[in-house]
Amino acid sequence: MLSPATLMLIFFLLGAMLGLAFSSRRLGCWSLALIPLGGFAYVDWWQGQNLEMLRSTSGLDYLFVQFPVLIGGLAGYALVAFVREWRA
Repeated sequence: MLSPATLMLIFFLLGAMLGLAFSSRRLGCWSLALIPLGGFAYVDWWQGQNLEMLRSTSGLDYLFVQFPVLIGGLAGYALVAFVREWRA
């Protein structure tokens, strides 16, 4: 599994791309729902590829991987929104 710092960086970039893609604040906020879905998809993919490494607590990955994913995604989106407001 990727380290939390790597997950934050990847999802920071994803959040920034969503902030750039959706210029309206309403659509941008709704697009942020893709961030936790991406985290769930990553955990599902990783566990499917590494069946021999699964243990009784592997279900907690779905919960605890979301923290760095959400922090990174929200920070990336907020940075783009801040720069847009600052330039206006």
